[in-house]
Amino acid sequence: MNKANDIEYFIEGISAVCNDKNLITKKVKERFGSEYSKLIDYLLLLENEKFNAKAFAAALSNRELEDGFFRFELKCAEKNNLVIVTGYSDDLIELDGAIKQEGDCFNGENFHLEKYNDEWLLKKGNGCNNISAIWYDQNKTAENLEVIPWTYKTEIPHQSFFAKYRGETFCEGFVFSIEDLNMDNQVVL
Repeated sequence: MNKANDIEYFIEGISAVCNDKNLITKKVKERFGSEYSKLIDYLLLLENEKFNAKAFAAALSNRELEDGFFRFELKCAEKNNLVIVTGYSDDLIELDGAIKQEGDCFNGENFHLEKYNDEWLLKKGNGCNNISAIWYDQNKTAENLEVIPWTYKTEIPHQSFFAKYRGETFCEGFVFSIEDLNMDNQVVL
């Protein structure tokens, strides 16, 4: 994770004074070497390209999340109005990207998203934009046929991905666009 942070900061620094993508790529690879070529290409892709939920979920699929998301992943999600939903440990649902919220869901819980003024809030219970956090759904297994600790059900149009922690699949998370949220329960104060 530290190397990714170093590369991200270096890319930001060069991008502040140069907008030639080929030159930026060359300078970053010269600085960090070929051993980080895949990571550099991935971070540059996140920095420069537009993503929809399907493409972004594919980019995140099977990514090791022991240290969380890279800054460029979160920036990419935010600039593309995408939200990443994952579970962590045994008690949290986390939303990152265009919506940053978390909820306590020890052993699972039902949530919904409500918009207050310009902010989307994650609330317990059912409403519009429901998300059910499910702890150890016996019908959801990883490649090794082990039950995945966290899975989700939602009526929000989305794309699923698998997240790993120390090599083990711990979550079938998903990505959605805030443009796809139901606006019926919006509160303006």
